[in-house]
Amino acid sequence: MKKADIQMISFTQGGAALCHRLCRLLGDEAEGYAPRRHAEAGGLITLEGSVRSWAAERFACVRALLFIGAAGIAVRAVAPLLRSKGSDPAVLCMDEEGRFVIPILSGHIGGANALAVRLASLTGGTPVLTTATDVRGCFSPDAWAAGNGCAVPRISQIRGVSSALLEGIPVGFHSDFPVDGPLPPGVYTDMQAEYGIQISLEEKPVFPHTLWLLPKCLWIGIGCRKGVDDLVLERVVRAVLEAHGLPLEGVAGVATISLKAREAALMAFCKKYNLPMTAYPVEELLRVKGSRASSAFVREVTGVDNVCERAALAGSGRLLVGKQADQGVTVAVAARDFRVHFEGV
Repeated sequence: MKKADIQMISFTQGGAALCHRLCRLLGDEAEGYAPRRHAEAGGLITLEGSVRSWAAERFACVRALLFIGAAGIAVRAVAPLLRSKGSDPAVLCMDEEGRFVIPILSGHIGGANALAVRLASLTGGTPVLTTATDVRGCFSPDAWAAGNGCAVPRISQIRGVSSALLEGIPVGFHSDFPVDGPLPPGVYTDMQAEYGIQISLEEKPVFPHTLWLLPKCLWIGIGCRKGVDDLVLERVVRAVLEAHGLPLEGVAGVATISLKAREAALMAFCKKYNLPMTAYPVEELLRVKGSRASSAFVREVTGVDNVCERAALAGSGRLLVGKQADQGVTVAVAARDFRVHFEGV
């Protein structure tokens, strides 16, 4: 069973009370744990095993870990699990009275800073933000990306642009997508700038030091024969993306026909890359416009003349890659509409 996005753990009676309160306020979004003596009294899940094992079981598959207790406990629990700034979940700690919420890990890309602000609003506490852009009130491009459906494929590119913003050096901006409203302070449509931000589906630097932000707006439509091997399906999908210069980090989800909703290879691919899968009924796929390929055999088997293109387009958008077939797998890629707006930054 999928774990709640926010996993919380507490260690004292007061911490368990706060944990239970936050669980009620956050609903299905959160799940709370405590040692047996506090869990049973506080309506929480009993902690089985060590704090380190609890953290290890969740680190790679949830959005955030909240430790209600000493920061040192949190640091020691997650230290052996750290991988990269781009993939680690948000890790926070909070005192048992909810007075201070401290983001420890993944403040921007992982959303720990934003979650700290949200949790503090629920407890009447203070979020303790230590990242320079937050302290100085500067625009943070990686935080914006995390909150606006963009990936940052090259984490090392963040430092130069963030430093420029902090030092008051003008930062250039280029987007392949429509931009609504004004740009953030310190960011200009200046193609001569040394440092710049680029929003596009492919990496094509236009500044000497470019921070590439990649919108997650691609949907992969997949059809396949029954029982296709997991590795075969993965290789075919990745080969299609690479052949057309489309990064896997830009994929928002996988779409297919309802007939294939429980296909093992499809489910394995989605699980491996943490992608949602949408399975459309035949009636809905038949209404989709813009599909180019047609197969009488596929129509006879599935009830629709093309699975991959119609599935990719089912959520609207435009077809980028038409039907590609290999080893019993068909793949198409569509891009859904994406607009850039910096309102409120």
